[in-house]
Parts: sequence; C-alpha cells; structure tokens
Amino acid sequence: MIDMDLNIVQFVEHLWGLLHLEFVKYLVQQFLLLHLFYLLQQFLVVLMLIEVLLEYQED
Repeated sequence: MIDMDLNIVQFVEHLWGLLHLEFVKYLVQQFLLLHLFYLLQQFLVVLMLIEVLLEYQED
C-alpha cells in the first residue's frame, strides 16, 4: 500500500514537472515572439530611414 502511494506521489511530481516545463517553454516562446516582433519593427524603421535618406540625396 505504501508503495502505491509513493508511485502516485512520483506520478504527480512528474506531471507537475512536465507542466512546469511546458509553462517555461511557453514563456520563452512568448518572449522570443515579442523580441522578434520588436526586431522586425526596428528593421522596418531603419529601412524607412534609409529610404528617406536616399530620396533626400536624390534631390
């Protein structure tokens, strides 16, 4: 009977570990997505600046 209880505890701990891992992976994913979006935004701003500078040079 004690062995059975121990297995249940181990199983719950295992599940909790998996959930925790999934949550961490989710957070990392969200952070990376936000970071990529930010970098993309910066890249677009730089492209717009280059375009404006090129137009300015042509005049």
